[in-house]
Amino acid sequence: MDQDIKAKINCMIKRQPLKEERGVFFFIPINIKVLSSNTQSNDFRERVKKKIPKFYEFITAFMNAFFEQSLGVPRALAIAFPRGYSEKTVVNIGSGISRIGNAIINLDCCAYSGVHIVADAVDLPFVDESVDMIISISLLEHMPEPEKALAEMIRVLKPNGYFYCAVPFMYPFHSAPNDYVRFTLGWFDHRLANFNIIRSGIDGGPITALTISLAYTIALIFSFGSQSWYSLLRDFFIVLFAPLRIFDFALSKSQFAEDVAASIYLFARKK
Repeated sequence: MDQDIKAKINCMIKRQPLKEERGVFFFIPINIKVLSSNTQSNDFRERVKKKIPKFYEFITAFMNAFFEQSLGVPRALAIAFPRGYSEKTVVNIGSGISRIGNAIINLDCCAYSGVHIVADAVDLPFVDESVDMIISISLLEHMPEPEKALAEMIRVLKPNGYFYCAVPFMYPFHSAPNDYVRFTLGWFDHRLANFNIIRSGIDGGPITALTISLAYTIALIFSFGSQSWYSLLRDFFIVLFAPLRIFDFALSKSQFAEDVAASIYLFARKK
């Protein structure tokens, strides 16, 4: 672990970890796998993430580079910290295998490579108002109690601290290992009364929602009840239909596009 990262963690934690192993701080038992759930995932993408994470990370970055519609984390970081964030405390909660930047603290409930803190998002091991920016990408839908996780993020965020979040809306079930809820921007507006919304909108547009649902439906028809074939066909057709997402750039300009968006995002600052 980078010594600067370790120093930041030591300054912000409110209790001693259960153990520190190979530079990773563990605040939950290692047998707690994903988001306080013992359900094991059969999701093809989850298996790819674990077995060949570099390949999965490359494919994800490649797709996002072409079809990014939201503000995006790199631009949000640049807006929040125009002089750089190396001296700031930025935490990516539910990071998985994602590596946004070397100065960012990665927290997850699984000890993936590159994760610095293994903890539960509903019980963050940080003192109040100790974080300059929180990043949460595709996490809250996998939480049985997303309100508690959001409340924890708000608690540890400093006054004038930044919050970047992306969540699904019109998006099919995707287990990691489970999937509980969907969100609207109104859901966040109601819970972030003490924030100024800098920017919000569509993360994945109507065509993204349509093509992904179509991929799931085709897989359902032709998998004949096989979990392996269902996962394989679903992800194959998601990739096959991906070029159609280019039409989202036109449709997403409509005032009605948010009604059928695949996913949404918001970038806000705590008052």
